[in-house]
Amino acid sequence: MKNISANSSGTSMAVFSREQPLLPMMLSLEYIAEATKAVTSPRKSVELSKSGQLYVPTVRKAVKDLGELSMETLIKVNLVRMNAALNLSRPMTNEMMEITAPLVVQHILDDDCDITLADLRLIFDRAMRGYYGQFYNGIGSADVIRWIDIYIGEKCEEYERWHQNTYKEPDRFDRSCANKDAERNAFHEAMVQYEQAKNNKQNQQP
Repeated sequence: MKNISANSSGTSMAVFSREQPLLPMMLSLEYIAEATKAVTSPRKSVELSKSGQLYVPTVRKAVKDLGELSMETLIKVNLVRMNAALNLSRPMTNEMMEITAPLVVQHILDDDCDITLADLRLIFDRAMRGYYGQFYNGIGSADVIRWIDIYIGEKCEEYERWHQNTYKEPDRFDRSCANKDAERNAFHEAMVQYEQAKNNKQNQQP
């Protein structure tokens, strides 16, 4: 059963809960496309995930629930879509896609940063918009893996930024407490110096 929520543009978007079976989600490319409309950047991906506003399964969960072959199929779907959109003079052949898909899946699994299905589609969407540069010599496995590495680097930075922003309140509280202690110590030191100066002045009087 799907829940319906609104994305940042105000349009409704189907959102699955974490408890639901992954199979319908994997088979629903429409759902992944809709989720990608909300996940417009690595920052948005982290913010939506951490806030609980949107749940999209990770590649790791997809492989665990459905197996690597299902995930490789989804990679190939994105490669076919990209081939058609870019109209390359030297497009990826079916054989190249068969080689690339398992390499991409394994590369993602080997990294600690969790990439979701929406992240994955966004990576390919970025490629189609020229985010990773022009493809004068066609596209190979190394190019796709390079795009993923760039995205992973950006998403890890956003995780760090989110963590710092989330836990900055306790830090500010600690700094505030430290400032109050410093103010009390400074006041005490000033009073001691004042009393010493006062006593010295009195002792100097005839």
